Amino acid sequence: MMLILQTVAVLASLAALTAPALARQVDERTVPVQFRGEWNERREDCGTGNNDSRLRIEAATIDFYESGGRVRGAFLNGPYEIIIVADLSGEGSTWMDSFQFTLAADGSYLSTRSEGGTLTRYRCPLTSSTRAP
Repeated sequence: MMLILQTVAVLASLAALTAPALARQVDERTVPVQFRGEWNERREDCGTGNNDSRLRIEAATIDFYESGGRVRGAFLNGPYEIIIVADLSGEGSTWMDSFQFTLAADGSYLSTRSEGGTLTRYRCPLTSSTRAP
């Protein structure tokens, strides 16, 4: 537990050092509205669950195709970049992980980088299940 708290503290410190003062949010456990919704690599798969790139981000949760969980921290680095730290579970396991997402200036897509390259997910149309409060 102590290691988890230290990890979150380090991520929060890094985010605070790199983020402009105006971009910081008041509640670092809530994902800002501009990042919320359903995101998918193929727009035609929106709302279907047919594509394993599906990502749903809500104020306090993040859900991938086969895992999801509670947001532990959401740290802005400017208006278009966020690091989300979450407690996840899926396929019989639980773990803590962090994800860095970059939002297009027009809000139409969300990108994340990994060792395999960049994955771009497109914003799905709002429905009753993806509408931000």
